[in-house]
Amino acid sequence: MANMNALMESASQIRTEYKPAPGHDKNDLGRGYIFGPGVRFQLGEASVQLLTSGGRMMGTVMLVYDPCAPHVKAPDSDQSILEFARKRLIDAGLEIVAEIEGADPNSPITHGFEVYGALKAAKPDAIVAVCGTSGLDSVSYSNALYLAHRAGLKDDPNRFWGAGKGKEAKGAITELMEETGYTLLPVVKAQLLSGATGHLTKYSNNTDNVRKPGVKSLIIDPANRADLAIFDPEFTLSAPMRTRLDGAYDSGAHLFEPLLHTDPSGSEKYAKVQRVNNIGAAVLLNSVMPMTKNSSDLEIATQIATASDMGGIMIDQLQGTGLPHLASFLFVDDLSHGAACAITLPSYVAAFATRSPEAVRSIGKLYQEAGIGRDIDLTNLWGRDLGLAVGNMMIELARSTGYSASLSEVDVRGKPFSQENLQALIEAAGLPKYASKLVGIGIKTVDEAGNPIPEGQKEARETVGAWITAAFTGKLRDVPQFKPR
Repeated sequence: MANMNALMESASQIRTEYKPAPGHDKNDLGRGYIFGPGVRFQLGEASVQLLTSGGRMMGTVMLVYDPCAPHVKAPDSDQSILEFARKRLIDAGLEIVAEIEGADPNSPITHGFEVYGALKAAKPDAIVAVCGTSGLDSVSYSNALYLAHRAGLKDDPNRFWGAGKGKEAKGAITELMEETGYTLLPVVKAQLLSGATGHLTKYSNNTDNVRKPGVKSLIIDPANRADLAIFDPEFTLSAPMRTRLDGAYDSGAHLFEPLLHTDPSGSEKYAKVQRVNNIGAAVLLNSVMPMTKNSSDLEIATQIATASDMGGIMIDQLQGTGLPHLASFLFVDDLSHGAACAITLPSYVAAFATRSPEAVRSIGKLYQEAGIGRDIDLTNLWGRDLGLAVGNMMIELARSTGYSASLSEVDVRGKPFSQENLQALIEAAGLPKYASKLVGIGIKTVDEAGNPIPEGQKEARETVGAWITAAFTGKLRDVPQFKPR
């Protein structure tokens, strides 16, 4: 059993290393971060401190609240989460000029336009969002739309997708601010759930729910980072266990996918990635089962939230995710984000056994330290056998917490998982907007200028086809081995 106190201390150190003092440039991890049980009481005071920093005199805010916030009690309170947040802001001297419900799961772009409309009508000085990551992502999207509006541009729901082109890859939001001199509204992001870490990262995932099936698209831009982030793990205790487990498996994907993608050959970057992974994953794997048995335990919830933050720091500061996350983007109508990651990640890890045996073996050892697969001698396994052993460890944990071992086992509203979804993923693998998800397996689908590379797109579709077929059947021995570095 891992020494949890030592792990939590190490995680706290990592959080400090990657968190700049207030006032730092937003190319770092936001301007400030407040974490821990009880920090919810600082929401109003910290928001005022942010809004009046640098000689600014700002006092009007739009409050965006999670759909659950009016109906769920705030911890140790007779007030709902919405009432609690509202009172903290008003008592701190802020004027709430508008309130609007935050986004449903997967951040539909139609909701982003609703928030955008509210921004145009209320013209607040800042936004305070008290939401899970779907709501936080939608706020980032609507804030970008409002920026374009103030800069005199026509509404375009697709304006900001992607990571930017060329070596700089600043992102379309940052480029627009530099070109026009306009800036985003300051944003305070108070997180309610562990998992997707929208309070920490430069990512904003939003689903085009106008088209069917819905497709999630990604905005990668430093400007998406919160000016102030607040995360009180006590809020997470009110969420359903399945939602909390979804968040845990999303966190695991945030930790493991980047580790697999990073070249280990004497790389300083690999050492950093491995450190964050080893600490975050150890905390996570030793907390998932205890969470299911002690759902009201705040210490365990804080451990899960800490592992979540390690995953957020990983994808924001060190290395990005890959195909399990891409699958979740295309499966939004049939699977939650966390479930898509939990079911497809074992086959992804197994596929890396030849490409990154060091990473796959280290993941297996973390599972063994958490009590899974201890009788397996990983040191004598290589290639497909190594991937099979570690992938099955991951499936064992997922199954024990109620997740399917393959996509073929998934029940979607009384029907089997659709083959159309699989084909959509295979076709999407070649699209330029998803190029960042293929880099980790050594496939380039666009050049540095963002232009398509036909040979790479064809290879991407073939490789993803073989991988997702194995994830569908659950036969890890059929998983393709990604080409060695």
